[in-house]
Amino acid sequence: MFAPSYRVVHSAFSNKLNVARLKVLQTRDVLVEQVRCCFHQVFLGLPFNARLQQVFQESKKTLASLTQNPEVYKKLLENLVLQGLFQLMETEAVIICRKADVALVKSVLQSASAKYKVAMKQDIKLTVSETAFLKDDRFAFFSFSFCFVF
Repeated sequence: MFAPSYRVVHSAFSNKLNVARLKVLQTRDVLVEQVRCCFHQVFLGLPFNARLQQVFQESKKTLASLTQNPEVYKKLLENLVLQGLFQLMETEAVIICRKADVALVKSVLQSASAKYKVAMKQDIKLTVSETAFLKDDRFAFFSFSFCFVF
């Protein structure tokens, strides 16, 4: 077999090799991050986080402008109600929306329930909450919560 001194030397060599591998991986991660940041600054003209903030602001403006076009907004609300209904798959649902949208949401209930009935082969009872409302500023990115179904 091998002498004990060989094991010590081999173990020390393995440790140094592992340390070197970790340094290579860390350096690679740093370089990848620098390249990513340079890409955003060169091609997009903004640091990465600033670009994300710009996308959020543009999305917020787009969502806010949807409420100005009644036909488009009505279709959006109907689709949001349907999306919530398909996720719940219940026979009854209460819809909470912005106070300003109560009448518009009520106007899409019949159409939404008809489409749900065709797709799911079951009836559904829909009501709009008259006491609980979403905040009027619900234009946050990824929330799209003009309408909440439960």
